[in-house]
Amino acid sequence: MSVGKETLESALIEFIDNAPVGIFRTQKNGQIVLANSAFVRMLKYPDIDSLREVNAAKLCADSRDSAVWMRELNRHGIVQHFETRLGRHDGSTLWAELHGRAIKDEQGNLVYFEGVAIDISHRKAAEEVLIKLTSDLQESFDQTISSLSRMMEKRDPYTAIHQRRVAHLASAIASEIGLPELRVRGVYFGGLIHDIGKFFIPLEFLCCTGPLGAPEMELIRRHTCSGFEIVKNIASSWPIAQIVQQHHERLNGTGYPFGLGRKDILVEARIVAVADTVEAMAGHRPYRPSLGMASALAEIEKGSEEKYDADIVNVCLRLINEKNYRIRDDEGFAG
Repeated sequence: MSVGKETLESALIEFIDNAPVGIFRTQKNGQIVLANSAFVRMLKYPDIDSLREVNAAKLCADSRDSAVWMRELNRHGIVQHFETRLGRHDGSTLWAELHGRAIKDEQGNLVYFEGVAIDISHRKAAEEVLIKLTSDLQESFDQTISSLSRMMEKRDPYTAIHQRRVAHLASAIASEIGLPELRVRGVYFGGLIHDIGKFFIPLEFLCCTGPLGAPEMELIRRHTCSGFEIVKNIASSWPIAQIVQQHHERLNGTGYPFGLGRKDILVEARIVAVADTVEAMAGHRPYRPSLGMASALAEIEKGSEEKYDADIVNVCLRLINEKNYRIRDDEGFAG
């Protein structure tokens, strides 16, 4: 059975008008000429005639969004997934996702604009709740890590200062390498508590100026696994526990606690390993004076590629030798 053209057009008009998303058309100057019922309801106008009195450029609650929307339409002819707040007739606003295109004639002259508006208010509300929850979790995590750092400082100030300095150097290296800021923060926090497992080691071992026996050295080496046990259940999107556990592993498998090889050591742990070595040698320790920054850099350069990641070593050398980086020992992520 054939369907007449008028019937098809009528059905199409009805389909567009009953669509669950707002559909509209504007003149070149932005004046609204057509809109379906959903768009009228979305913006809380009493009827289509009232909405036609409005210029689409005035619908965006933020005039800067309106300018960007029009600029992109004129430049590219199409805009997708453009999120903005639309002003309603009653003075309220709603979040909408806009899709639009410029319609041109055969000669390429602009005739009109048409677009679709999707109400995303519920999604935006959910995103705001998620952002708040994430912020609260991040604050809780920061407080937990800071508490662990302060706990170590009360027992062993030397180790606490060493951890802060390693955290700053490691995060500077991570940033220079080009890791995203979120991962740089993870490196910082991993460095800030990388030696937390030493909390369980007797201070007389940590501060001993003479040689330690095999049992004492084995106990000290256990600090990586002890630290892992302390932090493994702290909720975090960062591999903090793995950084703590792996920072004494070496690429050639000679490190501890597991003798991991190159492919099994996290990049974050490789960074902390280099920063830890440099700071441990360059910094003053309770059992010996500083060996100097030159000796520390010579050590990582000598172990480059065999023990330490060569790219990380080169970045560390560049930071200190060419960019005049100086290790900080204050608290707080610098970014």
